[in-house]
Amino acid sequence: MVCINHKTPLRDSGGGVVRKILSHAPNLMTVELHFDKGSVDA
Repeated sequence: MVCINHKTPLRDSGGGVVRKILSHAPNLMTVELHFDKGSVDA
């Protein structure tokens, strides 16, 4: 599995959380998460 991180867009998940889906397959997903200070992911 190969991903190009700098070309993958960030997506706002709301509540101060931004995610970047780097790669996915039927049984695996690689995600990068960014949290604003004080935010909580559900």
